[in-house]
Amino acid sequence: MSRTFYVNGEYVPEERATISVLDRGFLFADGVYEVSTVLGGRLIDNRAHLARLARSLGELAMALPCSDDDIVAAQRRLIEENGVELREFNDDVYDAFGEASEEVIEEARDHSDLSKRIFDSTLAARKDIGGYMAIADVAYSIKRNRVVGIGDQ
Repeated sequence: MSRTFYVNGEYVPEERATISVLDRGFLFADGVYEVSTVLGGRLIDNRAHLARLARSLGELAMALPCSDDDIVAAQRRLIEENGVELREFNDDVYDAFGEASEEVIEEARDHSDLSKRIFDSTLAARKDIGGYMAIADVAYSIKRNRVVGIGDQ
């Protein structure tokens, strides 16, 4: 079954989901990447997603092409049409992802002195904020579990 994509205001099957080679985002790499969380077919903390999207677009002086309500309607339709749901992966998938990630990170880190310095700086920062990240992960997991109705309520 083909997945449905939302491209330039239209719902299209995967095989027709294309952009023009003259698209400004394609030509100049102008763009914003934000991710919505969907669990059990439901959007999780979508207001925060929409706020991040607006903030990121604002940083690039890009206008939001439609209203938040239009975005939510498109998200819900895509969730419904694509049958998005909570899925668990077995440990083999996570192990393979971790191994591939290590290879990519090592290759990028060793590319130049600048990339090594950036990598080392990022690693040091992550160690500094690791405790805070763990707290945020726990809070997120509790909220997610409450919304999808799993675990202790």
